Amino acid sequence: MTLIKAIRKDPKYKTLKQVLENAQSKIDIEQSRKRAFVLHASLEVRGLYGRKKFSPKRILSATAQIQANRSTLVEIRARLSEHVSYVEAAQAAFRRHVFSEFSEDLRDYRTKEQRDAFINNATVTVVDFISEVTALVDLLDTFIKDLDQAGHNIRHMVDVLKLLASSKGGQVI
Repeated sequence: MTLIKAIRKDPKYKTLKQVLENAQSKIDIEQSRKRAFVLHASLEVRGLYGRKKFSPKRILSATAQIQANRSTLVEIRARLSEHVSYVEAAQAAFRRHVFSEFSEDLRDYRTKEQRDAFINNATVTVVDFISEVTALVDLLDTFIKDLDQAGHNIRHMVDVLKLLASSKGGQVI
């Protein structure tokens, strides 16, 4: 029996797979990705140009939407981070177990990089899941940062509206 097969028959591997399956059942990566893109693409602030940028109602609506969308993106991010952290912890525990239980068999892998590559190969579905969720969390961070910047820019628009409203020649449309 090959070493990978022996590792995959180990009870600790089955525990790792259960943790992975539980996390996969709790989150839908593709649905979360689609939802994030829809929330980001549908921002009203994207349509604030021309005379619309001087409309207090539109600015108020865009501000409320930014807050709501940001909150939803943070919620999605938190859920993903929570479940991927369980998988990462289980993977780390499994790695320690393999290094101690299969130390004799791992002697052929002389460097840490070789041993890590071997373990990653043995747990490829776990590694792929962690990579996919981490990439989505990074994307969500980008969207959240963009919403923060949009909110900051809207604050500047409100300041301009206040200046226009207080000036003699300016008027709010």
